[in-house]
Amino acid sequence: MGANRAMRRKQIREQMHEWVRTDKIEQARILTQNGISKKDLDKEYNTGYDNGYKAGADRTMKVIYSGIVCCLLDAGNSTEEAISFLKAVDERLITSIDADEDIEEVLRRTGIQLMLKEDFDRVREVAQ
Repeated sequence: MGANRAMRRKQIREQMHEWVRTDKIEQARILTQNGISKKDLDKEYNTGYDNGYKAGADRTMKVIYSGIVCCLLDAGNSTEEAISFLKAVDERLITSIDADEDIEEVLRRTGIQLMLKEDFDRVREVAQ
């Protein structure tokens, strides 16, 4: 059974390579012949993109929330204080209208500049 599986996988890989090597006009002809339009492709692409974004955003937010709670507990806060703080953060995020305004408010109120696209030194304290 293992050999058959390996053979099927190899065949699928070869078909994928063949498709990639096919020029765009021929790909369009084959898709149209099978009843698949450019509109169908765009719709499926956008659906996949949206689903991927939602899944990634959910995971990212869980990691951030977990980090907040762990840091609060490490700093000596009680579980109740950590929960209360996390709920306040969540409420702020849900009701926030403009993320850029919030980021600017943090800079104005604390002098902390959030540079999250950087690899290191992502939270910078700047002179005011």
